Amino acid sequence: MGTICIPKRDGVEIAAHFLGGTGPLLLFAPANGFHGRCYEPLASCLADHFKCVGVDLEGQGDTPAPADSTKNMLEQMAEDLLAVVDHFGRDECYVFGHSGGGLAAVIAEQQRPGTFKAMYLYEPVVFGPDQVGVDEKVNSFIDHAKIAAAHAAFTPNFLSERALRRRPRFASKQAALQSFASKAPFKAFQSCALAAYIEHGLRELPDGSAELKCTPEVEGRVFLDTWGVAQRTFGRLGQVTCPVVVAAGTETMPGVIMAPELEAPRIAAQIPSGRFEQYKWMGHFGPFDSPAYIADRVIFNLFFSKNSVLWSTLPKAQSERVPRARL
Repeated sequence: MGTICIPKRDGVEIAAHFLGGTGPLLLFAPANGFHGRCYEPLASCLADHFKCVGVDLEGQGDTPAPADSTKNMLEQMAEDLLAVVDHFGRDECYVFGHSGGGLAAVIAEQQRPGTFKAMYLYEPVVFGPDQVGVDEKVNSFIDHAKIAAAHAAFTPNFLSERALRRRPRFASKQAALQSFASKAPFKAFQSCALAAYIEHGLRELPDGSAELKCTPEVEGRVFLDTWGVAQRTFGRLGQVTCPVVVAAGTETMPGVIMAPELEAPRIAAQIPSGRFEQYKWMGHFGPFDSPAYIADRVIFNLFFSKNSVLWSTLPKAQSERVPRARL
């Protein structure tokens, strides 16, 4: 495994980490506040099928935050993904997008159709309008009442303010590991996923202490920049023509107002070749809690995506009962 730095037109160098495997390229676009190597446990389950590359989006992991504070962070992250695709070549490239990384992947595909051969998006933060459409009312996976309540309660700065309260520095990486392991959602992560988050997501300082590479300020800014572009992106989902699976759990973290699992079936329904998969008893961080199960669904869906006839045989929406025991 190794890391390369890929330059963008604005001078920022994007850190891309080889996570192992052989086959067509599969990029990992992480959730806000996370980095590409958090997905090492998931990538290890996919190594027989894909060449896995974890991308540190701007301000996350080893990629510095952009100097231009006027540009939307999510749109810049989409440019990060396009730069990485250009570096490796566009012959056969897939993407795994998680949360904010899923939104960035959709924006990249909308900006340059045909960038990805297919997409697997786990709870991407793409938000529809406050009122559900007529066609959405007949979709049994779309909970109209919960969506209305979530939209009414949500303010764009809610998650940003919470991010700004995050503790940025610890006595050591070991102290950070002990702290995160005792708190939700991290305490549900598989130990190898949490270890990767700590090892590569914190920077050791000369005095032995450790600080978050993704600062609370950067994480907060990403959340602030999400709402408007997420709604605009929803309105253009019909432009995404490649096969897309939008996956979501059913669990909501305590205190989270804008729950992306509610939006997931709406997103899939707007994409011409989209389908929705619901995983019961899984939450927003399922890729870290149950990487083996998620890997199985990635392999299944991306295999079927290679043939339009096979893809058309799959149900547009389905619910899978995930064992409560972590996989």
